Amino acid sequence: MALTLSQELFIQILLTIRDSGDTVINRNHWAFIGNTGVEDQQLSEGQKSWISVTHVCRLWRHMALASPIVWSLIRIPGCRPQDVPFVQMCLQRSGSTPVDILVEEQAITHVLKDIIDLVRLHADHIRCLNLVVEKTHEQIFRIDFPLPMLQTLELRAARAGDSNHFPRQYFIPDPSQLPSLRVLALENVDDPWEWDSSALIPLTSIELSGHYYGTGPSAGQYFGLLSTLCNLVTVKLIRFPIPIDMAADHNLAISLPALRHLTISHWPSHVRSVVDWLEIPLDASIHLTFYQSKNRPDEDHIVRHTIMRLLRRSAATSVHDEDATGDPFKFNCCAMSLSVWSDYDMEIQCRTSCLRHDTSGVIPLRINFAEWDEENGMETGDVMSDHLDGFGQAVASCGFECLHFAGPSMSDEESFIMEFLPHFPDIRLLEIEAIDPSGCITSLD
Repeated sequence: MALTLSQELFIQILLTIRDSGDTVINRNHWAFIGNTGVEDQQLSEGQKSWISVTHVCRLWRHMALASPIVWSLIRIPGCRPQDVPFVQMCLQRSGSTPVDILVEEQAITHVLKDIIDLVRLHADHIRCLNLVVEKTHEQIFRIDFPLPMLQTLELRAARAGDSNHFPRQYFIPDPSQLPSLRVLALENVDDPWEWDSSALIPLTSIELSGHYYGTGPSAGQYFGLLSTLCNLVTVKLIRFPIPIDMAADHNLAISLPALRHLTISHWPSHVRSVVDWLEIPLDASIHLTFYQSKNRPDEDHIVRHTIMRLLRRSAATSVHDEDATGDPFKFNCCAMSLSVWSDYDMEIQCRTSCLRHDTSGVIPLRINFAEWDEENGMETGDVMSDHLDGFGQAVASCGFECLHFAGPSMSDEESFIMEFLPHFPDIRLLEIEAIDPSGCITSLD
């Protein structure tokens, strides 16, 4: 088989295996021929099935070593001592081919430091860099060297508790060192309020997320940052420190004409601040998560206002209207989900038949209701019920034809779905994903 397989076809098959998730292959399924070398197998032990494929025979081994692209995607957990030499080996074998380095778990501090040192040595051909670090007092993300080819940068730091115990990671880029950067994600990393705006203007995607302790941005900083991002196609604000005491000038608005995907996750008051002051194109898909908290009751009217503004945003006369009026923008379908404990967070995809023809598989409107801090064990069922009531009032006249719902066991939460179903009198398709839907089925009868 190996003798009749062309190098082009073999490399294509190998890349497919490499990119499919790195499931470990049982070595007993492969016949190892001769002494083909074991260095990279030892370095990738228990992780990289595609490495085993390169050791089936000498011919396949030689074809893999002669193809730099095979070694251009480097995926590691970041918590094993062999991760650093594995990254070094792949960087050397990739030659000048653009390389993506993905740390997929919380990396041990000293391992991540060594990986960043390797990135520094091979900076000229690093295209994507995704780094995740464990909880640490040390400042790890010291990326103060040119990365001329870097297009995607994700810096994520685990963090919990008071900021004095685990401070946010510090990172301020030099725009001249990142001329190709287009996608940026920061989690528990200092937010880019003081960045040189020239580093932000070229971005097409930004994600700002993480627990925030201390003073958040002022309204001026908030407007200044988002107003700079005029080329953004994708925006994700996850527990982002959004000011709710916005500027006194109600004529201010943030225009992002290229925006197509907007994700916001926060308390209702903070989600509203974004929606009220952001001009969202009609063809943008929207995913909102309203967090529940016992300390923030009586926000159902904010949920209602926020969703009504989204649905009627083309009819609003100004960004500070209390409620937009007129007919809602036509969405054929809506998805919503409930997340009520720490090990459960189901997101569902809209069926292809329900999507508008001008979309690319992204559901137009997704609403999630979730706990703010699921570890504290606080019951927020009443708060969630109030938020769902506000949601139901907002969508009552929208005429959705399809509703896609994801939630926990309906035997526990059937009251929630039965509360808002009457607000969807026009639906032709009801799709439910649940751990145990039996209670819901009984209720629907």
